[in-house]
Amino acid sequence: MAIADRLKEHSIEAVHELKEMNLEVIMLTGDNWRTAKAIADQVSVDHILAEVLPEDKAHVIKRLQTEGKT
Repeated sequence: MAIADRLKEHSIEAVHELKEMNLEVIMLTGDNWRTAKAIADQVSVDHILAEVLPEDKAHVIKRLQTEGKT
């Protein structure tokens, strides 16, 4: 049995537009690494932070912001 997340309809286009704006796209998800990688590959996201617990996501975002990523 396999369960897979579905890609949102406009995800590929949205990521492409963000990259066209010279923005670094980072996927931050609670999904397991394999699922996150499969989705990231479909939308051309190179940076993945997977298996992040909901209560840790704000910390991760703050850390990224202190590193100059907004």
